[in-house]
Amino acid sequence: GGAQTTNNGGGDAFVAKLNPNATALLYFTFLGGTANDTGRAIAVDAAGDAYIAGYTSSTGLATAGAAQTSLTGLTNAFAAKLNPSGSAFTYVTYLGGNRNNYLQGMALDGSGNVYLTGYTDSTNFPAVAAIQPTLPINGVSLFNSTNSAASFAGFDSNIPGGAVSQISLNPAGTSTVVLTEGGIYRTVNGGASWTLQFSGNFNNNGNSSSLTRSSVTPGTIYAAQCCSSIYKSTDDGVTWNFAGSTNNGGQGGILADPLTAATVYAFGSSSPYVSVSTNGGTTFTAAATGLPAASVYTMVATTDGSLYAGSYGNGIYKSTNQGGSWVAVNTGLPAMASAQSHSLAASGTTVYFADGTIYETTNGGASWAATSSGFAGANSIAVSPQNASILYALTYS
Repeated sequence: GGAQTTNNGGGDAFVAKLNPNATALLYFTFLGGTANDTGRAIAVDAAGDAYIAGYTSSTGLATAGAAQTSLTGLTNAFAAKLNPSGSAFTYVTYLGGNRNNYLQGMALDGSGNVYLTGYTDSTNFPAVAAIQPTLPINGVSLFNSTNSAASFAGFDSNIPGGAVSQISLNPAGTSTVVLTEGGIYRTVNGGASWTLQFSGNFNNNGNSSSLTRSSVTPGTIYAAQCCSSIYKSTDDGVTWNFAGSTNNGGQGGILADPLTAATVYAFGSSSPYVSVSTNGGTTFTAAATGLPAASVYTMVATTDGSLYAGSYGNGIYKSTNQGGSWVAVNTGLPAMASAQSHSLAASGTTVYFADGTIYETTNGGASWAATSSGFAGANSIAVSPQNASILYALTYS
């Protein structure tokens, strides 16, 4: 018997009791809802009550009168107490704030008090009598400016999906699509509200996932999910479907061709390092002739159709035939230039490269020159697609 006799969907946590010599199962119960639920810790008191803790994305788990009765973010921790016979939960409570909250451990004292530990990036975690009552880092992951970068304001306060790692704007200005820790969200009202359009498990740790929008058919957006899956939306990010898989696992990202609809490139840390699809991401073939055997963490395209790829430790390579062949374009760059994620940026036919110093080419990669920005330590760079003189640089400390 058990308190919950069926799996309610996704992956459920479970609690089971075996007799001392493991010849019989005394009880088994699921613990979960329609999303994913993970058990991480368990303890038992002298009366035989089991205390279980973990994390969940399911709604409707908490019992009446619990300390926190509703899921408040994408993922919350949970704590539960199961009676000695395994027939009923004495309580189930959530614990968490507005983003991701993961439980890592639990302890139980002689009075039945439960101690939980884990981590969170929530900005409104329900702190009580806290030594440190607020998140000690910037809780905003996405900012926007409406005055040509004179000032910025947080743009993600209404997104419950965790930190934003990628953004794609409809060129008509009608929508914004973002990739978060918990999936893909979309707004059509300037960020006042966001709708979860795809709840895939995107592991947004730098190079693991990315978005790219076709400039030929702007309603087509591709999402790359580590480490080989490609998803596609043809209605401006409203609905998403699995498109296909790349043949270079450990991908760094995905890039739509600037001139040809349905052509898209995947790049990453495994051979063949760059692949191309001419059927909207359904199938990919190697497109790495001329590239060294090294990770490609960044790629950009210019408006004339040229592709630039950053080969880690080998500098920049260029293709003018949709990845059919590549040639090194490193004149003026330091030896062993180490391209990282987002260290290339393009506007029109101007390309910038950040490798501590910001370099620029305006002649198709024939030569590069250090800019006179006076900005030292730049590792990542972005540039306005409308104005090649408006740049943004990021340095890691």
